[in-house]
Amino acid sequence: MITIKSILNDINEHKRVLILANFVAIIATLLSIPVPLLIPLLIDEIILGKGGWVTENIDQFFTISSPEYYILVVVIVTILLRAASLLFNIIHVRLFTKISKEVTYKLRERLLRHLKIVSMSEYDMLGSGSVSAKVITDVDTIDKFISSSVGEIIVEVLTLVGVAGVILYLNWQLALVILILNPLALAFFLRVFRNISKIKKRENKSIEVFQNSLTESLELYNQIRVQNREGYFLDDIDNKAKEIRDNAYMYGLKSE
Repeated sequence: MITIKSILNDINEHKRVLILANFVAIIATLLSIPVPLLIPLLIDEIILGKGGWVTENIDQFFTISSPEYYILVVVIVTILLRAASLLFNIIHVRLFTKISKEVTYKLRERLLRHLKIVSMSEYDMLGSGSVSAKVITDVDTIDKFISSSVGEIIVEVLTLVGVAGVILYLNWQLALVILILNPLALAFFLRVFRNISKIKKRENKSIEVFQNSLTESLELYNQIRVQNREGYFLDDIDNKAKEIRDNAYMYGLKSE
């Protein structure tokens, strides 16, 4: 039986890659956190005349006589940090994608093995379209969840902590307001996420119904053409395709 626990166990089988992916995600986050802090600090140090660690560190390596050169150095450092962060993010995504593809392959293999012991009456009740939808569409949903959601948890948490630290450094009063309001935003997100999961289930169900109707119609298409009933069946399939469109649109709208 496929459960959340069994999926997590499958993910844990790739522990080395998982640890490496999280380590890469931590590096990418640490590289991206200082980027929004450099320019404001440089403005304070140059325009307002406040001494600070940005200009002091630059002076240790370069002899600079004009403020424009400070700005140029900070811009170059910002671009390099962004590029390095992007590179590590790409590596992080590739590692989690590798894990997700291995896990989904095992899920499909398990489902196909399960077909050997499924009774014919149960198979006839489900229909070939429903079975193919579970093997393809439902597993694809799990694939997207592992490669995106699970892979982004560490990054999002670290980014939240890093941004909170930056805001505390710049303005602790504003940071306290944000930290107080953050639990409310989290509660709202969890409520919305539950609604999104229901919409995704409806989308997968509509795909399942569509595939089932399409498969049955194609299997009997010669008889349907002989009876001149193709218009009715194609209209019915078209209505089910519209249901997929509407549910997919709602999922895309809500998930964003």
